[in-house]
Amino acid sequence: MNIWHRLHWISATFCSLLLASCFWWWVGKAAPIADLPGVATGERLQCVSYAPYRRGESPQLIAKDFEFAAVRLDEDLSLLAKYFDCIRIYSVAAMDNLPAVARAHHLKILLGAWVNHDALDTQIEIDHAIRFARANPDVIRAVIVGNEALLRKEVTPAQLIAYLHTVRAALPGVPITYADVWEFWLANREVAPAVDFVTMHILPYWENRPRSVRHGMIHLEYVYAKIESAFPGKNILIGETGWPSEGRPRRNAAPSLRAQATYIRDFLALATQRGWQYNLIEAFDQPWKRGNEGMVGGYWGLFDTDRHDKHMLAGDVSNFPEWRFDLAFCALCIFLLMWMGARDPQRNQRPAWQLVLPSVLCSLALTFHARQSWFGVRAPPEGMWAASIFALAFFSSAALLHDWKQYRRWCVLATVLSVAVTALELVFDARYRSIPLAGFIVPIMFSTWVGWRNENSLSVPLTPPSPQRERVNRLGDLLCVAGVCLLIIERPSNVMADAWIACVLIFGYTLRARTHAVWTGWRWRILSCFAAYGIASAIRHGLMESVSLVERCSIAPDFAWCTIRDTIGMAIYFQIFSRSAFVLLTLALITRRQIFAISALPFAIVGLVLYNVTPSAIALVWALMMIA
Repeated sequence: MNIWHRLHWISATFCSLLLASCFWWWVGKAAPIADLPGVATGERLQCVSYAPYRRGESPQLIAKDFEFAAVRLDEDLSLLAKYFDCIRIYSVAAMDNLPAVARAHHLKILLGAWVNHDALDTQIEIDHAIRFARANPDVIRAVIVGNEALLRKEVTPAQLIAYLHTVRAALPGVPITYADVWEFWLANREVAPAVDFVTMHILPYWENRPRSVRHGMIHLEYVYAKIESAFPGKNILIGETGWPSEGRPRRNAAPSLRAQATYIRDFLALATQRGWQYNLIEAFDQPWKRGNEGMVGGYWGLFDTDRHDKHMLAGDVSNFPEWRFDLAFCALCIFLLMWMGARDPQRNQRPAWQLVLPSVLCSLALTFHARQSWFGVRAPPEGMWAASIFALAFFSSAALLHDWKQYRRWCVLATVLSVAVTALELVFDARYRSIPLAGFIVPIMFSTWVGWRNENSLSVPLTPPSPQRERVNRLGDLLCVAGVCLLIIERPSNVMADAWIACVLIFGYTLRARTHAVWTGWRWRILSCFAAYGIASAIRHGLMESVSLVERCSIAPDFAWCTIRDTIGMAIYFQIFSRSAFVLLTLALITRRQIFAISALPFAIVGLVLYNVTPSAIALVWALMMIA
């Protein structure tokens, strides 16, 4: 490589880095948001939800006899006491040191007693809460018996009322309430006479019809008026309201730091104007909640998990406050992609300037995928999956930029399989899964480009047909169906979801069969899959999520259907259906008999419907690739 050629590549790389720097500086700028006058003068707000868990901690990982140290609680409450005069906790477990610390910081406590399906655990929790409240009457503002237990269908209204009466009898003079989403108060009005005031949750992001930040206050006023008219004479506490700073958009409700700050400040101004009682969710980010609620569940805090201020209450706000780290990672990706081009003999004689903008765009996609993975990964398997997608995106970027024909076949095959699995995950578990658009945009574009160029690749149904191509074509049809299902689920609502659906449909159309049938002999196989889907749906809605059966089982746990429900629940917990599919597919691989792969299809379908989504999606794609 001569000196002029080398300078050519160096100057192109410098221009790419300059473009990336301008982009990250622009998106990282802090935007002004109107401050609250009271916060600026040191006036304390009402209540905020508090949990002391930090990075790597969760309620599931603490021992039963564990107690949070007073030193840790003091660190947290000394920060919260600057802004609030009350904290809400959801359980008394491990909180025996809290009252003394709250007293020292002049904080009141909304004391929560966690209610679940296990009557013994619930009774232990309630007894603990009663002792807690009796020993600290000066700091207890009210006792909240249960949190969204009706929403989770873990108890019946009659059981909940009995728990409320138990606490009321043990704590005369202490206000008693129950907390749930506003719709469940309207659906279970018989609970209202058992409480002193109604504690309702209003979370516009989580509504069945999500509301944007712009329409959030209108929705709040509408819901408040509806609850007020439904329970005349009852005081109302907005027990939870807030907005997430990270996570997937739900229609036009998009999480971001600016959106969260705007919502919080608009709500506090409205609540002050209307004279509402409220509790914000929540004090600190709680990453452990991602296990149940997806990525978005971990990022509702006014402060992050390390107790750093997110500037939700005052000050300008940037959606990318750590944009310099993002820029550094993006610059590394640009350097590697351009270096690969400079070292590739096939590209040495071509102008490097044509790669300036493409290298920046590919590196931005890689950076956004890495950022999403940083916030969203919950366990090592998810980390491995995210790393695999990153590797696929990186090599697809290199193959796209530098015309690496030797990597095309493997990049396309890996893209087909991973996109199929991800599309199935989003179809069967759309509510809590982030859309991995940044990680897949380059591999999908590269594979589609290869397909439409009619290259000798797995992505195009060339003639004469081969079993291998037919299997990939079959996945193309699956992607088309998944794309249509996602369009129905998501509806045209936000850019990320719309772009993902468009990518899946275009990619599926590129893969699907155009010149020959690939479903010959599949009539009975497809019928068996539909039958498995119907049976699994009946089990899910008729047994696992049946409110009437929950009530019946609470009264007569030995009832036959309750025993069946418990058995199926154990099978779901141990992932029996997806694991059975994997066993059958392993047998098919060892014996080379397709009957085992065909038998795995219904098990994979049942697992998809019954909550074992990811392993079942992998099993289904594996089965489709094995069956000729």
